[in-house]
Amino acid sequence: MTGIRIPHDMHEWDDETRRQWLALVATHPDVTPRMLRIARAAVARANSGQPPTGN
Repeated sequence: MTGIRIPHDMHEWDDETRRQWLALVATHPDVTPRMLRIARAAVARANSGQPPTGN
């Protein structure tokens, strides 16, 4: 895995879908600690109603 794709519409997802996505990312064998931090930050932004990528 060379990177992580953050869904641009994650802020429109319900909480359970975001939790499931993060769980999938966290358990993927190729995800690095840095990628996991990025994913968690994206979910945090989406939880606040902002686009996860800061755009």
